[in-house]
Amino acid sequence: MIPISDSPADSARGIFAVLVTYNPDPAKVASLAALLRSQVERVLVVDNGSANAAALAAACAALPAVTLLSLDSNTGIAHAQNAGVALARQQGACYIVYFDQDSTPPDGFVATLRRSFAALSAHAKVAATVPVFRHARDGFYYPLILLGRFGLRTKIVPDGAGGAPFVISMAISSGTFTSIAVLDDVGP
Repeated sequence: MIPISDSPADSARGIFAVLVTYNPDPAKVASLAALLRSQVERVLVVDNGSANAAALAAACAALPAVTLLSLDSNTGIAHAQNAGVALARQQGACYIVYFDQDSTPPDGFVATLRRSFAALSAHAKVAATVPVFRHARDGFYYPLILLGRFGLRTKIVPDGAGGAPFVISMAISSGTFTSIAVLDDVGP
């Protein structure tokens, strides 16, 4: 496994983005892939059987370090993510960060998740680091879920202040950062 370092030259090494699409706007996917490519070693676009697969293939082919994996049909996001992880393993990934076709990560987004993952992992067993999401139009923060001992759900509503990390049980997948070692432990 490639250790996570703070060197800008090494910050993307070993990190693969798995970007799942379904009937996307190919130009927007290409733009997102190019943005992600500046933050990760490789971008793996996993298309879930889109009607416009040929246009998406053309858009991806024009980008360096972007690979398109076209599935025959829409098998769901989890299956598509697992197919992307399998390809990332084959290509030598150590870390995975998941995105949806409508994601808009800012500059330095992946590096922030990577640093958090490394810092937290130094002291505890961590499955993933995830961002706090703010609704762009309405300004509210999406709640995160913590499952209690007996399965009771507690909604955690972030305040956006950027304080200390907190434990959660569930979050949306887009922006989730994890490692191949964690995926080896928990499975697909």
